[in-house]
Amino acid sequence: MIRFLSTIFLSIFLFSMHAQEVIIDGNLILGDNQIKQVADPLDLQDATTKIYVDLENTAQSVDVILSNGNFANNIQLKGLQNPSDSQDASTKDYVDSENLAQSIDVILTNGNNANSQQLKGLADPTDDQDAVNKIFAKTLVDESIKKLRKKANTLLYLSNGF
Repeated sequence: MIRFLSTIFLSIFLFSMHAQEVIIDGNLILGDNQIKQVADPLDLQDATTKIYVDLENTAQSVDVILSNGNFANNIQLKGLQNPSDSQDASTKDYVDSENLAQSIDVILTNGNNANSQQLKGLADPTDDQDAVNKIFAKTLVDESIKKLRKKANTLLYLSNGF
């Protein structure tokens, strides 16, 4: 009989839950149980699902980044694809792989004026038309000065009658 009354009470309670709000005046302790099938929130105090929060946080983070002068506030954007349009965002790997060629192109198309920028990592020349780095040029000048001094000393020695 108690089981029958419990079943009737539970059925009435569940039926009434579909028809109206359930008001709990006190704590609701779920233990290890979960609340399932929660709808997306409509009001500020509504409960929500994990996926709704994850999606909203991602969108808000991007919105915050774009609305605050592109300052990311230490938030990283991950999973970017290589850009296909000139206004697309790009990854560090993409920029690093494209950077040297673009810098050289800019230098060569601006009348060989580097605009006070330095060209780094230049190898020693192997062909007559190659650019030279400072170490290579200094070594070449130092060797030429030594040869000229040696010739000058020889001429000086010979001119003094030795």
